[in-house]
Amino acid sequence: MSNADYIPRRDQDWDNWVYNLIDKAQQYKSTFSIPEKMLTNLVAGRFAWSTAYLPTLDPATRTPKLIQAKVAARKALEGLARDLVQGYLVHSKEMTDEIRVDFDLRIPRGHSTIPRPGTAPSLAVHPIGHYEVEVVLSSEPEGYHGKPEGVSGYQLWTKDGDPPVRPENRKFFGDYSNTRQVISFDSDAAGLSLTFIARWLNAKGQTGPWSNPVTVSIS
Repeated sequence: MSNADYIPRRDQDWDNWVYNLIDKAQQYKSTFSIPEKMLTNLVAGRFAWSTAYLPTLDPATRTPKLIQAKVAARKALEGLARDLVQGYLVHSKEMTDEIRVDFDLRIPRGHSTIPRPGTAPSLAVHPIGHYEVEVVLSSEPEGYHGKPEGVSGYQLWTKDGDPPVRPENRKFFGDYSNTRQVISFDSDAAGLSLTFIARWLNAKGQTGPWSNPVTVSIS
């Protein structure tokens, strides 16, 4: 497994890894307060992946169309897996090295005195046209466009439509370091309404409180 990512690159390794991830998520669902809807979506995604993946293993049945379907199914399931890992597992105070081994996640090396972020960022999101938005974070209570001490970046999450944003309807969007970040969307996102929320992230992968939600329309 690459040190740069916890998700295996090779399909065979990914297949084994994601099956274990979902099985362990069901086992530890109470420990990490994993919503039942997320588990249901993961199981459905795993079925779709398996259905698309198995026919590509036989050269006699492998076609470009089947390979394309496999790639799409993996991409969809990877998104669900990242939402689970980033949203409920690695940043939870319940996570231990032993549980990381169970989930086949990388164990952090060494220990640090960097504190967990203790304040919520103030979030602003401005549509700037051409299917782009500018995300701006400022520190609270300082109120300047910069990261608090000990913070290396932030997580950005989204929800389709208006607030409220809840654990079962938010989606992990990405990790960023610049407190002014331009994000581009495909043209098929035109007219889409998204609610953004963010939280600070330190070098240990620990997160702080949630920001205010901001809803924008992509245009």
